[in-house]
Amino acid sequence: MIARNVRCWSRCLLGGGVALAFWATPGRTAFEDVARGVRAAGLGGAYVAVADDAEAMYWNPAALRLLPGGETSAEIGRPFGLEQADQLAFAWVQPTVAGSMGLAMSSTGENDYYRESVLRFAFSRDVGRHLLLGASASVLSIDIQPTYGADWAPGLDLGAMWRFDHRLRVAAALRNLNRPALADGEVRQRMAGRLGIAFDAEVGVLVGVDLALEENLPARLHVGQEIRVHSMLALRAGLEFAAGSVDENTTAAPPRYSLGFGAGGSRMRVDYAFVDHPNLDGTHRVGITVRYGAPLPEEPARFRSSGSGRKLLPDRPMDLNEVQLNDLVRLPGIGPSSGARILAYRAEHGIFLSIDDLLQVSGVGPRTVEKIRPYLFVRPTGPPGGE
Repeated sequence: MIARNVRCWSRCLLGGGVALAFWATPGRTAFEDVARGVRAAGLGGAYVAVADDAEAMYWNPAALRLLPGGETSAEIGRPFGLEQADQLAFAWVQPTVAGSMGLAMSSTGENDYYRESVLRFAFSRDVGRHLLLGASASVLSIDIQPTYGADWAPGLDLGAMWRFDHRLRVAAALRNLNRPALADGEVRQRMAGRLGIAFDAEVGVLVGVDLALEENLPARLHVGQEIRVHSMLALRAGLEFAAGSVDENTTAAPPRYSLGFGAGGSRMRVDYAFVDHPNLDGTHRVGITVRYGAPLPEEPARFRSSGSGRKLLPDRPMDLNEVQLNDLVRLPGIGPSSGARILAYRAEHGIFLSIDDLLQVSGVGPRTVEKIRPYLFVRPTGPPGGE
């Protein structure tokens, strides 16, 4: 009864009978759109394996370990153009040697009548060279005035990520493992899961695919792509659609496409996303991400990703006389043109005898050499004749 009234109140408050998609779908109740993130929205929700920034707090707690340094993000969204449904979210992540921790807060709805809020704390660490594990504990609260008042319940999420190499990651996340219940069990959250894959198709091109599963609802497939057209600009597009059968008691949510972009440098990024809906107005989201502090002392981080504009640094030193262009462009301060000049110099003058020989390459200065020195080595060469 209360669950039905929650949906009714939502519909009445949000547009005079026009409900949000996540409240209007039969069989759903509150907290259906707990996932946040502007970049994630631009990628159509294909993010459980892509997540390599503070938005990981909403998608996969294991992915917090991808961040090499401190990061915070804030965003605002207006679902379907409805002012009464404004969404606010804030996330903060801080890596440490022992593991990465994060805090996130989000809210939906007006203060005076209807509000959903989520407070989440997460922790992640790496297990071996390839596996990341994480968990988050949350407090879900709902406030419907003046009829039902406020209530809250704890929630538990788990996440895992496996990094095959610098280009391919797979991940899984489970949400609402304890099926949080509010209002004496009348409003109960379903357990939901996601399986995802992220693939760096080439330098500057990232592809993500998620399969979203939720109890008693058809599966959803999310596909997204990010293309970095400039060092300070990335374009995004995504698509979400039903991927499972629908019974006679359930209505599948319609397909939705999304578009977005991210602009900024190594310290700050501004994101925008638009998510279409076939029956309602589109949803606009705007956010900002700020990175601060120095990277962890054990840099290079083994799990750094290139999806958010940060390079995927090598996880071990490379032989300067064997590296190819796709290896060189992963180094800080080295782009395709300077990498090509290094290879051309090696082809013309022979092997490098030391890292400092890079100073002879046009466009490679002392500061660049010091940046890339930890990631390169030169094998010692013996005297002529093998003596």
